[in-house]
Amino acid sequence: MKISEKIPIRSSEDLYYCYSLFARNMHSSFQTIPTTDIYFLNSNRESGLRREGINSFSTRKAIVVCRRDHPAVVQRLLGEKNKRLYYVIDDNLWAAEHDLSLPENYRERLLGLRNGQHKKLSTAAETIVVASQALYEIYDRHGFRVKLLDPYWSEALSSDWSFQTLPDKAPLRIGYLGTASHAADRKFVLEVFEKLLATGANVELTIVGEDNVPPHLLRHPKLRILKHLAWYFYRRRLFKHRFDVLLYPLLPSSFNDARSANKLAEHAVCGGVGVYSDSWAYSDFVRANRVGFVWKNDVGTWTDNLLSLSHERNFQDLVGPISPVHERNAQAGIEQKAFWSKCLHAPSIY
Repeated sequence: MKISEKIPIRSSEDLYYCYSLFARNMHSSFQTIPTTDIYFLNSNRESGLRREGINSFSTRKAIVVCRRDHPAVVQRLLGEKNKRLYYVIDDNLWAAEHDLSLPENYRERLLGLRNGQHKKLSTAAETIVVASQALYEIYDRHGFRVKLLDPYWSEALSSDWSFQTLPDKAPLRIGYLGTASHAADRKFVLEVFEKLLATGANVELTIVGEDNVPPHLLRHPKLRILKHLAWYFYRRRLFKHRFDVLLYPLLPSSFNDARSANKLAEHAVCGGVGVYSDSWAYSDFVRANRVGFVWKNDVGTWTDNLLSLSHERNFQDLVGPISPVHERNAQAGIEQKAFWSKCLHAPSIY
């Protein structure tokens, strides 16, 4: 089908398909999702790929689908039996049935994906590529052939922590990059912020979107609310921001247990020292390399520690250099490129 053909637009799915045709013809990454970029495309932009949809790609030997694509695109690719299929997924879709920390509408979307495209793609895939050890174990238990890849950001990360240029009387710049999908964690952050305000702490908090923000905080001068942006624009906006600390609470749940290491590099993009839950799977890396703070999941603990940081004004003795995050990200890129190169261009097994 040529992009110039007229297609009747009756629903958002039709619009999505129209864009997938545009993406396929223009080789555009305008509407990719994080899964596509950080687990595949960032390390493979020069790999002679044919774009099949927004999040789907092929070579002569292989097909890669990242999380989801338009049903017509997926159905067509599933019909290409002479190519190996690789499916990339970065969330625990099984958590949707029982993890009440997730908003109901998000759980429904996860279940819809799991019982729809995910079921077809995972069944047909030669290998499923996952983003964390917990996900690896889940798919391995279900009998799939699995590969674990770390996330990779292709842009240069910040070379140093932003707090080093913080003026003495400036507020401690706190950021939280989680969306409304992580409702329990977001609620935790807002509770910490309210308690900090009650102490008169010299802090400001930046979050994304107004979801779950109490009405009395919506116009608070120390709360900055950024608009939700599609991933393409979010990623570019992120490089314009600088934070002193970036919060990443992960209250224990089956969904959070499978979260990846992505926030290490994402935080490093804007120079913020990460604050991570001790229940996070990668907290040992943070501790061992002194590239952030690891605290127990307690509102009082986070409040007290952030209050101390707002007085400290210099974290130089509390954290080490940011270089271990750079090194981990670079190694992830090398490992991704090696894995995908072998998958995309190896001789056909059929």
